[in-house]
Formats: sequence, C-alpha cells, structure tokens
Amino acid sequence: MLDLPGFGCQVHHDAPDIIVTLQVYIDSDGDTVGAEFLHVDPSIQIPIQPNCGYINLNTDLKDHQVIANNGTRTSVVFQYNVIDS
Repeated sequence: MLDLPGFGCQVHHDAPDIIVTLQVYIDSDGDTVGAEFLHVDPSIQIPIQPNCGYINLNTDLKDHQVIANNGTRTSVVFQYNVIDS
C-alpha cells in the first residue's frame, strides 16, 4: 500500500469475514504512527518503523483508525477471510 499525504481512515472495525489482518510498514517520510487501536485505554498506537507492524485478530471487531498526516508511508497488508464452502 502507498498512503499519500493527507491519508487517514476514520474509526471503524474491519468486516466480520476478515479473521486476521497483518500489516508491515516498509517506509515513511514523516509519519510516526500508523494504526491506532481504540479497544483499550490508553489506546495502542502502532509506530511506523521499517519491518514493524501489527497482527489484528479481528474476532472481536476492534475499533481502530489512522489519523491523517502529511507524510507518505509504504506498507504491505495481508488479510485472511472466511470463505463459505
């Protein structure tokens, strides 16, 4: 993924058929925080550092967001979905 300046994502939870999301940050030119998970207090902010990221087990539909920022960031995302047989 390439997120351009001004990119943000409002508070949401992933679709119920997404079981796991894995996001690994590759590069950033200014952003220091990627995803922010809001299901605990204080919230969990995932730092943008090369080869770092998070795995979200989505069975509890955690609320999370990305606060808009002025930099760009590059990452790779894998999502595993439930598929009816």
